[in-house]
Parts: sequence; C-alpha cells; structure tokens
Amino acid sequence: MVTVCCVCKKTKNKNRWQKQAIIHGKVLSHGYCPHCYELIINKLHNLEAQSKYHDNP
Repeated sequence: MVTVCCVCKKTKNKNRWQKQAIIHGKVLSHGYCPHCYELIINKLHNLEAQSKYHDNP
C-alpha cells in the first residue's frame, strides 16, 4: 500500500516522503505528509481562535 498526501501528492516510501510519483497497480491510502499536516493544524487552530473571538467579543 502506498500513502499519498492529499494536499501536495507526495508519496510515502519506507517512512520517507518523496515528490509525486506515478503509481500503477498499487493500493493507495491518503493522508497528510508532515509539512501539510502542520499547515492544516495551524489553519484549524486559527479558525478555532476566530470562532471563540466571534462567540465572545
């Protein structure tokens, strides 16, 4: 099974993330590479903070 980042499309190969690759005949699983995961978590924290501010101005 090959894991593909759902944001940048890097593939995970033996615990190492690499640039996009063309993959034929393999089962794919989608997730986040560490870099994209960090970006998404930061966005979620910012949205949460904005939501709390708007709920309690």
